[in-house]
Amino acid sequence: MAQAKTAELSDEGRQPEAVTALKQSAEKLKQVGRRYEDSELLKEAEAVEAQADPGEVLSRENLVTKCQYIFKIKMNSYSAKRHQR
Repeated sequence: MAQAKTAELSDEGRQPEAVTALKQSAEKLKQVGRRYEDSELLKEAEAVEAQADPGEVLSRENLVTKCQYIFKIKMNSYSAKRHQR
């Protein structure tokens, strides 16, 4: 969701706000990754944070693909943790 908002802000020419939103998204991923000790989610958070470079052009297509990837990771992690119980 935050990444879709980031793409929208970037498309509107509001690059500084898009970078801030992307950094916030990365921080939330880190928090969840630490809480559940999920190394893949922490790696993904680092990748999202790396995309928050103000000089990098954020596009809707790239962020939608990344959002789908994050969703897949979260679902796999949730499924694995659920089966461990």
